[in-house]
Amino acid sequence: MEQHIREYKIEDEDAVRQLYWEAAQQHRNRYIINTLLQRQSVRRTWQAGLVGLLSLHLATTKGTGGRALLMLELALWSCGVGMGWYMWIRNEWENRIKKHSIWMAERLQHIQQNNTKNNAWVMEVDQVEGEEKEKEGKRKNKLIGAVALEYQQEEHEGRIQNLTGVESRIELALVRTVIQFARDHGIKVIATCRNDAKWSEYCFSSVHS
Repeated sequence: MEQHIREYKIEDEDAVRQLYWEAAQQHRNRYIINTLLQRQSVRRTWQAGLVGLLSLHLATTKGTGGRALLMLELALWSCGVGMGWYMWIRNEWENRIKKHSIWMAERLQHIQQNNTKNNAWVMEVDQVEGEEKEKEGKRKNKLIGAVALEYQQEEHEGRIQNLTGVESRIELALVRTVIQFARDHGIKVIATCRNDAKWSEYCFSSVHS
């Protein structure tokens, strides 16, 4: 499959939104687990249930059989609470990412159109091979990376925005494209601005042309 980088086009908006969505999903489970561990309301719910079960069993049951039943109920309670909160936080995460993906895609387009020294690029992969590739209407490409360069007039520098890719090498290739564009347009310094684009584990602190 062939991969190539080209400038962003308006008709790419939906595909870019999907790209940001898919990139965010790679970090979903880690986010949910961290949230489960850190959110106080989860701990309070779990602890309240444990206290209730223990109190009930201390008042009503005795012996080995009672202890075995208690352990089973505690395990089921913990599992149920964990699953319930997992589903809640997952829905919370997906709603948040959906909104942010839309915002990111719109922002990529806005950056490109806002200044002649701004631009945006996508990397796409040709998913059709062989004879079908040459047939009209059979060509279908998938976006696997995106990036934008936003020129800051006051600082006289460009900032890398909205960088994401399905692999680190894709991000690196996109950054190289940005560097070349900056050189061609007399932008001496390229600084990253990643506060609003947390889609990747990789961060390019500063790149000088």
